[in-house]
Amino acid sequence: SPDHPTPCSLKTHTSDYVPWLIAGSGITTSEHSADSYNEKTALNSKYRFDNGGEMMDTFLDMTKHC
Repeated sequence: SPDHPTPCSLKTHTSDYVPWLIAGSGITTSEHSADSYNEKTALNSKYRFDNGGEMMDTFLDMTKHC
């Protein structure tokens, strides 16, 4: 996942949320799945992280249930 989006139409960094993906053996998708992996999906996600520590805590919590 990049650290920031840079839309081609704007040609500069923005503060929008970026898409991310977690995958692996035993990772379930029923609650967390999306039809695609892109910026629009990121904007519609219920998961919003303002820093990497929050993101990693969530990822680690997801993997505990595998």
